[in-house]
Amino acid sequence: MTCQEPRRAVSNIVRLPLTTRVSLIVVTYSEVNKNQLWDDTLMMTVLPLAQIGILLNRPHYIQEAKYQFLLHVQYLSDPVTGLWYHGWEFTPTPGSSTAGVPDDSKPGHNFADALWARGNCWITVAIPVFLEVLGEKYLPSDDPIRKFLISTFRRQVDALVKCQNEESGLWHTLLVDPSSYVETSATAGFAAGIFAGIRMVRPQTDMTSSY
Repeated sequence: MTCQEPRRAVSNIVRLPLTTRVSLIVVTYSEVNKNQLWDDTLMMTVLPLAQIGILLNRPHYIQEAKYQFLLHVQYLSDPVTGLWYHGWEFTPTPGSSTAGVPDDSKPGHNFADALWARGNCWITVAIPVFLEVLGEKYLPSDDPIRKFLISTFRRQVDALVKCQNEESGLWHTLLVDPSSYVETSATAGFAAGIFAGIRMVRPQTDMTSSY
């Protein structure tokens, strides 16, 4: 059995489509967005997958949920700012010798390279909720994945604090573009996620002194 077969097995069981790199494909309503992954997926699909795994005692669901978080960080987190892109699309090279496998020299793109506020707030909420859902039993405090997700969360929040609108306290729809409009929906998500993160992370690190 190859390393990809267990993950494909999970997809078959729960009937979720995969990209060429074995990430969960985003599905909007009845449309499958082939070879695309979006940060919405972590909140709307991966969190329920972890909860179902715990409820039905299916550890491979829980492992898949962990893997999907790592994979989405890999493709959607901006290494320069710590903020997140909304989506990624794998772009196979035409005429490739292996059909459907992207060319590693240009594996894909983040669409408009926009750091969209509402897309980011999914992550601000999803990471602390994921840590809470799994808890110490499935993701103990010394687990490298827990440490990595906390680090990813803190890096994003550090960046968010810097681009918050000083006058209104809201965030702009394009986080690093102060000429874009401010919006309440993303701001509500950030407030909820930061509050949840402080509650979850505080035993390991002092976040309250920073935020």
